[in-house]
Amino acid sequence: MSKKPDIDLELSGFSIDTPAPEAREVGLRPVRQLTEEYDDRPNRPSGYQPKPQRSLTHNVLRHVANVAMLVLNCLAAVGLVFTAYCGHIAPTEWAPAVVVAMTLPAFLLGMTALFIVDLIWWRRTAWVAGVALLCCVGQIHEFSPLNLPHLHMSASTREKSFTLLTYNVFGMNDFQGHDGDYNRQIQYVLDKSPDVVCIQEAWFLAPTPKNKLNQYQLDAMHEMYPYVFTQGKNFAILSKFPAKPINLDFPANEFRSGDMAAWRLDIKGQVVNIFSVHLRSLALTVDDKAAYQDIVKLDSINKKDLAEAKNAILPKLCDAGVEREGQIRYLQKYLNRYGGKNAIICGDFNDPVNCYGLYLLEKESHMKQAYEHAGFGPMITYNANDLYFRIDHVLYRGNLQPWSISRGRTKASDHYPILTTFVLNDK
Repeated sequence: MSKKPDIDLELSGFSIDTPAPEAREVGLRPVRQLTEEYDDRPNRPSGYQPKPQRSLTHNVLRHVANVAMLVLNCLAAVGLVFTAYCGHIAPTEWAPAVVVAMTLPAFLLGMTALFIVDLIWWRRTAWVAGVALLCCVGQIHEFSPLNLPHLHMSASTREKSFTLLTYNVFGMNDFQGHDGDYNRQIQYVLDKSPDVVCIQEAWFLAPTPKNKLNQYQLDAMHEMYPYVFTQGKNFAILSKFPAKPINLDFPANEFRSGDMAAWRLDIKGQVVNIFSVHLRSLALTVDDKAAYQDIVKLDSINKKDLAEAKNAILPKLCDAGVEREGQIRYLQKYLNRYGGKNAIICGDFNDPVNCYGLYLLEKESHMKQAYEHAGFGPMITYNANDLYFRIDHVLYRGNLQPWSISRGRTKASDHYPILTTFVLNDK
């Protein structure tokens, strides 16, 4: 049996020497001591405590909540997009589109609130709300534009500008039952002194015991406005510029309500054709409005109110929307015939933003909404029965540019007056 060769451990790179005391001390330190030293490092805040591990129940509940938030976001996103584009559907094709389009503000408010909650709760669901809001950015801007106001108008721009007021005056009667001996609607006009005033529901411009229009106001009105015309069932125009009426063959007997009138004005050397409209109203009864207010205020919602809303209010809203579509078709015919290059449409549309009528006028008649291009934030033009919508609109085309648009605060009528400043560009 052969003898095993001796191995020189030093030559082979190994050593059996006893470790140094310092190394032996480090190697023998327990794990607990290392952990305590790691926790006491300078970069750890005082009082640092490791995060406790979550229980299985907590994780399951968190997962269920995340799934519920995702489903809620998806449903709200579909609802927002649907309501935003429902105004592109003709009421004659699907009448409920009129009602669905009116819910856009509610869905927009809910989606915005949900987006904020997503950023706090679980950011992965925020992209659903974000994409939905981006898909509706055009309709959102139409409803609540963010145009910064002009702080100063130069002298040259002022020379090319004029102001237009549109005002549904509630039959010249005071909506709040004013006790004074003067007419608040006409007094508002005299105080603001706009260049052109388009009035709807002006049954007649004459003093009566009910409207309280006094002779002093009447004389001041005719002194301020050399051109005063009444036309149609309830329209009037007050103008500082030369004006003459345009006779429209509007078949008012074809509709339950609604009418329109037009005038041709010479404004600072340019012809501007102005159309004043008062389209089909909602025709809600006192009981209908009371049921609607109960639902909106969440005061006393009961089966009776819900049944009345379903069986009485909703069909009336749908029927009114169908009639307004027909009236808009007539208005488009008059625009093609008499509108010319510079045209303005103003008045009580009885339809909110995102309605089919505005969509038609913008798409087919090349009109633009003045508030969308000069306003800031949402606006409400009707102040009665908790129907908080912008149903009075101003549209334009041609050499006209809206400089500003604002709403008056007076509640002499159930509508607020709308004042728009236009600038006439060069021909």
